[in-house]
Amino acid sequence: VGGGVLWMTLCPPILGLLVVVESFTAPPPIIRTVRARPHALRTSCSARGYRAEEFEPQETFEVNIRPDSTGTARLTPRRQIVSLLRRVHNTTDSAEDVRRVWDACRFAIWRHRKQVRWSGEPYVSHPLEVASIMAAHKLDTSSIITGLLHDTVEDTGATLDQIAARFGEDVAQLVDGVTKLTKLEMRKALASSGRGDGTPSREERDAENLRKLVLAMSTDLRVLLVKLVDRLHNMRTLRYVPSAASRARKARETLAIYAPLASRLGMSAIGSELETLSFRQTQPEMAASLLRAQQRFHYGRIDAPLAALRAFASTSQVDDIKIKAASPYRLSRLNISTSELHLRHFFQVILIAPSRAACYQVLGELHERFRSVGEIRDFISTPKPNQYTSLHTTVLVPPWSQPSHPTAKKPRPAMMDIAIRTRDMDLTGELGVITLWQLGRVGVGQEGVRGQEGQEGQ
Repeated sequence: VGGGVLWMTLCPPILGLLVVVESFTAPPPIIRTVRARPHALRTSCSARGYRAEEFEPQETFEVNIRPDSTGTARLTPRRQIVSLLRRVHNTTDSAEDVRRVWDACRFAIWRHRKQVRWSGEPYVSHPLEVASIMAAHKLDTSSIITGLLHDTVEDTGATLDQIAARFGEDVAQLVDGVTKLTKLEMRKALASSGRGDGTPSREERDAENLRKLVLAMSTDLRVLLVKLVDRLHNMRTLRYVPSAASRARKARETLAIYAPLASRLGMSAIGSELETLSFRQTQPEMAASLLRAQQRFHYGRIDAPLAALRAFASTSQVDDIKIKAASPYRLSRLNISTSELHLRHFFQVILIAPSRAACYQVLGELHERFRSVGEIRDFISTPKPNQYTSLHTTVLVPPWSQPSHPTAKKPRPAMMDIAIRTRDMDLTGELGVITLWQLGRVGVGQEGVRGQEGQEGQ
């Protein structure tokens, strides 16, 4: 191995790590070990009221880095750490919370220093991303720290006593809960591989039993949230796993357990993404076909009815219009051919009203303007068990624009599924229990978990 010396600087505004990486020539080794040593920058810290020396790491440690195909060492945590700390600061505006999260970053970097993900990134990039997603959803500091430490007990030999002494008993209990769920998941995988019974009825029964076990073992809703976000990031990077069997098993497990759990918690955004990522692995051809059909409808047929709905919104109490696309997995469960799918199957139009009373007024005006088809479902007066609230209706929307030529064929009215709700209702519909928890309408303890049992998604 020859070449010069490549200096890479890991120095966010609040913290600094100077990393020295030896360059190498082809063929590169699978893993290179680099030495990182403490280095605190004295700039940019006083602007937010922090002293740089308070963030200076005390350890000198080694970090394993897998080179990419070009022979360049990949070191990604720098930007992740900066983004995470900024999100924490913007959410809490607390220097103490930022210090605690930075201390957890140091702990995670040290504990995962010799682990590498299949993508070639340092393993610590995974807990950093999990914590960043938690911070983006404005969860509390203990949840964010748990996201950083959720694999340390299972994978690195760290103890719960060490975590409790350094980060508090609350974080230790959350990490313990996530670790127990991970062990349960591993035992289920081993049992499934050894049983050899792959019948759908048996798999569905096992999945339902495991979902109930997960809910029963989760003494804190935050444990479920960390586990769901952990699985979400693992599914986003599943393509890097070389074993096709492992990818398929993870995808089936996600469809059977974690996507339904997200739906039961009212977290439709995460649940839909988990379904799509998993379905692309289990049935890639069908997923691609449905996505192509959805794109054809989006670019070719939705413009005219959407223009008519926007014209209606301009004269009604509608603050905003959103379009929600159905996941390919949900489309596949309709059990109809692609040629029989219509616009209403692919998309739902969401009308945002300023208040609960305005939702009903918009519904009445909508039915005056457009012909109603089918029944009205009122989830405002009777919310779903997961507290999902909205008004649902289906209307025939005529095209807003006329044919450009007199002899051109006039477009037929489109049947559209409409949901009417306020912004708070919409946020609850997307994030579910996260929003309810932040609003103080659900607790984080066992009673909050039990409140989610047996619930169905939207």
